[in-house]
Amino acid sequence: IYSSSTLANMVFAQESKTLQFTGSENWRITTMGNKYIWRTSTQQGFEIPKLLNWVMGEKKVKAVAMVYVNNDYGMGGLETTQKVLKEKWNSELVYSGATEQKQADYTAELSHIKRAKADAVFAYLLEEEASMFYRQVKKMGLNVLLFGPNSGISEVTIRLGKEAVDGVYGMSGFEYTAPEPNSQRLAKYYKEKYGSWPDNEFMKGYNSIYLPATGIQLANSFDKEKVAEKLRNVFITPKIQPNIVGGNLFYDEVGDLHAWDYL
Repeated sequence: IYSSSTLANMVFAQESKTLQFTGSENWRITTMGNKYIWRTSTQQGFEIPKLLNWVMGEKKVKAVAMVYVNNDYGMGGLETTQKVLKEKWNSELVYSGATEQKQADYTAELSHIKRAKADAVFAYLLEEEASMFYRQVKKMGLNVLLFGPNSGISEVTIRLGKEAVDGVYGMSGFEYTAPEPNSQRLAKYYKEKYGSWPDNEFMKGYNSIYLPATGIQLANSFDKEKVAEKLRNVFITPKIQPNIVGGNLFYDEVGDLHAWDYL
């Protein structure tokens, strides 16, 4: 799941031609020529432009600030956000602040955001940090549009942040509330078995079981090269793989997933 881990370990998997399925979202992972890796999540280079289309286009936001976790996931999010704002919206962040994992106090970052007079804050953080950040935004009384990636609106974030997450927007392809039959069926099963709703990481992990199974089925072989070939430029529908969640999934030539995202 963690981009920093994947960017390190994918080199060894590639050397042994081991098929690797990852929920990591850093945009660089599928630009390094590794033909043995696939994403179970849409990458940040696809998600962030969609989210900014809504923020800048529909909500007419003029001043965006960003806080991001200081690892490959967060830095990839920052790079993508800066690029999209500049190239599509002729804009730039009024403030960007790097934060650390397990950080508990965001007073300094929020003070900078307040001084920058931001209309919206892109909280590109992991679940625990996002929940604490939202709490402190509400406590400080900042009147800003809060939005984040899938980690910013996950079940874990909501459980930890409680009422502080009310009004936060985000985008994700794999949510139990998505209007997609298999996602809802799986979520119902999970709820009955474990007593809570699944988060998007569970959905991604679930698909990582059925993706290699689909490749083996399409190749009619356990040969790694044949399976890898079948999982490139492939359109996977529930008819081809009845257990897949997320609806129709397309995998391109580098292993990037193209799928529906939901606001």
